[in-house]
Amino acid sequence: MALVKCLGCGSDVDSGAKECPKCGKKHPTIPFSKCVSCGKEVDYDAKVCPHCGKESPTVSGKQMLIAFIVFVVIIGLFVTMCSDDDTPKVPLTEKQIADKQFSQWDGSNIYVTRRIKESMNDPDSYSHVKTLYSYNNVTKTIEVRTKFRGKNAFGGTIMNTAIATVDLDGNIKYFDVVY
Repeated sequence: MALVKCLGCGSDVDSGAKECPKCGKKHPTIPFSKCVSCGKEVDYDAKVCPHCGKESPTVSGKQMLIAFIVFVVIIGLFVTMCSDDDTPKVPLTEKQIADKQFSQWDGSNIYVTRRIKESMNDPDSYSHVKTLYSYNNVTKTIEVRTKFRGKNAFGGTIMNTAIATVDLDGNIKYFDVVY
């Protein structure tokens, strides 16, 4: 390899040398940087300034802030590009809207369950047994039949059936409990 001048001491060094054999400057062909704290020359990759002791002497707080902002912007762009938000939204069908009214846990209609509990003597005793329903395309309503257990006014546990008609917004149009 060719010989070049060390930027630390001026002696001849190999162009591929990692350190000057005379003065010990790391990367002898790369110029010094100035310490942001004391202004004296330090190696560009110095971890601590040998003159004032400042950590990362070649990186100012402003540079670190800019680097952080650039990092956050890049992450934000990456997340935006990887999200599925650019796929067109397909509106829900009436049947899908109706299905959202039912608990995925036990299949009960949340609005009918609320009405049943309001009509009970002891709402804490409510226990869902089974719910059957059908969607009426003509009236755009859901016909719901829920079988449940609960305590009556005398404290005995009984099984009842609630029959309800619910619209797509969750409004109960008809409600009755059959004993």
